[in-house]
Amino acid sequence: MTFRRALISGHAITLLLAMLIAAIAIVSLRATTNDAGQISRKLADELRLVQDLRLDAELVVTSGRGALISDEPADRARFDATRRAFELRLDEFRAQPLAHEAVAECAALELAARAYELGAADALRRRDAGHGLATVTPYFESTLEPLHDNFEAAAGELLDHQRAAFDAALLDTESSAHGAELMLLVAACGLVAVGALLAVKTVRRLRDDYARLEAAHAAAAGAAAARDELIAVVSHDLRTPLQTVTLGASAIDDAPLADADRRALRRITNAAARMRRMVDSMLESARFDRDSVVLADDACDASELVDATVEQFEPRAADQSIALTVGHADAALHVDRERVVEVLSNLVDNAFKHTPRGGAIRVTAEAHERDVRFAVADTGAGIAPADLPHVFDRYWQAAAQAPRGRRHGVGLGLYICKRLVEAHRGEIGVRSELGHGTEFWFTLPR
Repeated sequence: MTFRRALISGHAITLLLAMLIAAIAIVSLRATTNDAGQISRKLADELRLVQDLRLDAELVVTSGRGALISDEPADRARFDATRRAFELRLDEFRAQPLAHEAVAECAALELAARAYELGAADALRRRDAGHGLATVTPYFESTLEPLHDNFEAAAGELLDHQRAAFDAALLDTESSAHGAELMLLVAACGLVAVGALLAVKTVRRLRDDYARLEAAHAAAAGAAAARDELIAVVSHDLRTPLQTVTLGASAIDDAPLADADRRALRRITNAAARMRRMVDSMLESARFDRDSVVLADDACDASELVDATVEQFEPRAADQSIALTVGHADAALHVDRERVVEVLSNLVDNAFKHTPRGGAIRVTAEAHERDVRFAVADTGAGIAPADLPHVFDRYWQAAAQAPRGRRHGVGLGLYICKRLVEAHRGEIGVRSELGHGTEFWFTLPR
C-alpha cells in the first residue's frame, strides 16, 4: 500500500470513528431522555389517577354525610351523582396499564375503595330504614373510619409499588447510559489510537522524505559546485590558447595574403572571438551562482544606454541588410551603466541571430512613473508557446531557433540578462508569436 493510500485510509477511518462516536452520543442521549421522560410521564399519570380516585372516594363520603344529616332530596341526589362519578373513576382505573402491572396492589385498592363507598351507602340505607340520626351517625363514623384507613393504606402500597418500579426503570436507564458512555469511551480510544498511528506514520514518512530531499539537495549542490568549478577552471585555461590564436591571427593579418587565405583567416578570427564570448559567458554565469552580483551606481539617461548599445550593431545591421531603429525618451536612471548595456547588447545580439536578411530590429526605451521599460523587438520566426517559459533557463536553447540544428552559443545569454535585471530590482519578460517576431523587454526602477 502506498503512503498516499495509507494516509487516505487512515483519515477515512478516523472520520468514520468520529461519526460513530457522534451517532452513539446522539442515539444514547435521545434514548436516555426519551426513557426518562416516558417513565416520568407514566408515574405522573398513575399518581394523578390514584389521587383522583382518592378524591372521588372522599367526595362520596362527604356527600353521604351531608345527605345523612340533612335528609334533603338535593343532598341525596348529590350523593348519587358522586357515587356514579366514583364508579366511572373505578372503571378508568381498571382500564389503565397500571392495573395490569401491579395486579395485587390495584385489586386491594379497588376493594378498599369499593368498601369505603358501600359503607357510606349502607349508613344512608339505615337512615332510610327508620333509624334515627343519633343512631346512624355513630355507625357512619365508626364504620367509615377503618374503611378509610384501609383505603389509604391500599393507596399507599400502590404508590410505593409504583415508586419502586420508577426507581428500577431509572436504574435501567442509568445502566443504558453507562453502557453508552463505555461505548463512547472505547470509540474515542480507538479514534485516538488511529490518529496517533496516523500521526506517527506521517511523521516517519515526512522525516524519511526530508532526509532523502536533504541528501538529494546536498548531492545536487555538490554537483553544481563541482560543475561551476570545472567550468571556471576550463574557461580560465581556455583563455590562454584563445589569446594565442587571436594574436597569431592578428600577426598573420598584417602580412600580404591571397583572398582565399584572407577569408580563412577571417573565419579563424571570428571563431576565436565567438569562443572568447562563450568562455566569458560561462565564467560570468559561474560567478553569479557563486557570489552575489555587485553593481555600480552610475547616473545616466535611458536614451544614452540605447544609443550606446545600437552603435555597436550598426555595421552588422548594414552587413546583414537589417533595419536597426531606435525609439527612446529621456529618463534619468541610477544603474550600473556597463551592466545595462550588456543586457541590451545580449538582447540585440540574440535578435540578430534570429532575424533574416531584410528584417527589422527596434530598440526602445519608454519612461513611466516608477520605472523605464526597455524593449528589443524583431521580425524573426518567433518562439513556440511551449518554449516561452524556458527562454531564461540556463543552458537552454529552442531547437527551432537554431537553423539546421546549429546552436548559437551555450544558452547563457538570456540567463545572464535575467540575473542582471533582477539584481537591479527590475523585471524581464518576452512576448512572441510564431511567424510574427519576438519582443524581449525589461524594466528598471527610476
